[in-house]
Amino acid sequence: MSGRWFHEGCDDTGAAGAGCAGPTTTSQSPMEDVDLVLTQGEASWTLGTADAAGRAEQYAVGWQVRLPEDVAPGPAVLSAAGAEVPVLVGGSAPGA
Repeated sequence: MSGRWFHEGCDDTGAAGAGCAGPTTTSQSPMEDVDLVLTQGEASWTLGTADAAGRAEQYAVGWQVRLPEDVAPGPAVLSAAGAEVPVLVGGSAPGA
């Protein structure tokens, strides 16, 4: 799992298209200890925690994850630092 633009601060004078929705500051810094959380119904699991890379890497962060055994196939939500993405958890492959 991976994402980009995980940073603190908002320097809207930088690269085109990389705007942010917050007070404009003169600096940005990579976020640290970014939790990746899977939520399904009332249950949630922290799948991993990672630090974002620097500006040259677009503040990318990546997590190596393994789903907990009690996650059920079906809809869920992945979230990290306020960003949310609906996902569909798959079931076991036939014959697995």
